Amino acid sequence: MLKRAFQAAYRAFLAASKEAFAVFRDGLLVDTFPRFATPGLHSLRLPPFAHWPRIQAGVQRALVRWICPNFERVLSRLQRGDYASAMARFHLFEFHDSPRCPRLWRDSLTAFLRTTIDVLGIYDVIVPRLAALMARSGTDQIVDLCSGGGGPWARLSGALEDLVDGPVRVSLTDKQPNLEAFGRAHTASEGRIGFVESSVDATNVPAHLVGVRTLFTSFHHFRPDTAREILNDAVRNRVPIGVFEFTDRTFLSCLAMLFSPVIALVVVPFLAPFSWRRLFSCLPVPLLPLVIAWDGFVSNLRTYTVAELDALIPEVEGADYHWESGKISQGPIIPPVTYLMGWPIEVDRSAPTGDA
Repeated sequence: MLKRAFQAAYRAFLAASKEAFAVFRDGLLVDTFPRFATPGLHSLRLPPFAHWPRIQAGVQRALVRWICPNFERVLSRLQRGDYASAMARFHLFEFHDSPRCPRLWRDSLTAFLRTTIDVLGIYDVIVPRLAALMARSGTDQIVDLCSGGGGPWARLSGALEDLVDGPVRVSLTDKQPNLEAFGRAHTASEGRIGFVESSVDATNVPAHLVGVRTLFTSFHHFRPDTAREILNDAVRNRVPIGVFEFTDRTFLSCLAMLFSPVIALVVVPFLAPFSWRRLFSCLPVPLLPLVIAWDGFVSNLRTYTVAELDALIPEVEGADYHWESGKISQGPIIPPVTYLMGWPIEVDRSAPTGDA
């Protein structure tokens, strides 16, 4: 009996590993390096592992230099200790961005992210800015885009209501909505947090979804052209928008991600609701924690700096919008929050949003 159980577990691990490798291979080639997006991609196969010791080094070196011609310059800056200028934005592959990513992995990652945000209170610092943005537009409605596992709203909605001294209605949306997580947020908030069951594209939000648009820890998933189109859609519809990120493209933030597999291994198996499938994705082989660590590391590399957010604005349609950006530091433990907010000038009804 024990032998059969072990064999079944081993076969399940091999199947999961094969699927992970396929997702990584196709995502790495297509999402990270668009030059590989050819019709014959899915028939592409890597060389047998037995031959890799002879060809891996040469192929990797040629590939890196072809895709990143300034690789030597970046490397030399790192060797000199010039980390700030070396940390260019890299739009590398993330597992949970891939349409082939198993639903269990995607939902577990967003649940882990939501738990981290709630426990540390990462976004508490932006509540006054959100309240001011709502006051400027005269609305009590929030349309949260790319909500993932529910975003920070289980914690933020109450704090925001206390500050504005009134009810705040939040609508969670996503291109691939996690209806189970949205339903739990709706129940826990006694109906104050609603959600949209259908898919919502952040670049083309339905007209009936009115209110201040927000994106929490999601803007870095979009390349500059798509990120600019998200801002354009808000401007075309004359609605305020706020982008908030706690991921940070600095050497220390990337270094801190070395500890994330251990944290994920301790936390993820026991996230509510409990799942045996999620537990066996973490133990005995920590496959899911490693996936979460990779996506977290890449999220840091994808994150826009304040200067890069500002650089998106000149190409956004409409000159009668006011834009504000900044970075709020929160000490050595809680990561800083980078933000970009915009609102139509004609609905400017309140005082400035406050000091950064």
